Amino acid sequence: MATKGKLMTRQALLAHCEEEMKLIRPIFKKDDVVVEFGCGLGGNMIAASGHVQEVIGIDINPFYIWHARRLSRRYPNCRFKSFEGKKLPFADASVDAVYSWAVFERIPKPAVEAYLREFNRILKPQGRSAIYLLRPEAKETGFTRLLGEGAYIYFEREEVEALMANCGFTIEQFIGWPAAHVCLAEKSVA
Repeated sequence: MATKGKLMTRQALLAHCEEEMKLIRPIFKKDDVVVEFGCGLGGNMIAASGHVQEVIGIDINPFYIWHARRLSRRYPNCRFKSFEGKKLPFADASVDAVYSWAVFERIPKPAVEAYLREFNRILKPQGRSAIYLLRPEAKETGFTRLLGEGAYIYFEREEVEALMANCGFTIEQFIGWPAAHVCLAEKSVA
């Protein structure tokens, strides 16, 4: 299968995702329902599935959802859904955590804000989010050269702080990650 710009076996993909999730998994609790926005092939949710009650990956690409369902057959608490790209397919205040990794780098900033507002809508009070956004330092790296600089959206730290506050989140911390902001936040109390 192809992911991360490389061909990988199923085992290599899941091992890579397990390693990637080590930074984020501590925000999840055992009884959490966790949603991944832009789940791709589902590897990150499979990696998180043994640590939470349920994981639900959503993606706009039905091809990815098909593969994610195949990859997760041995994981009974993994579900994957396709969605139309606007309103997230969840009731208000119905999930404990929302996770999005390497998705918002290709979505215009007004749409990113709309999705963050949707995250806030579906999160329970004190719900948590982990959001990955590219920093300008990512320009001219091997990663951004894959598609060209113009294909990516970059965020300054101050922009991320304002965006999260405007969308109803309190930032708990930024995790160090090469050329990206990994923002851990909690739904603000109204």
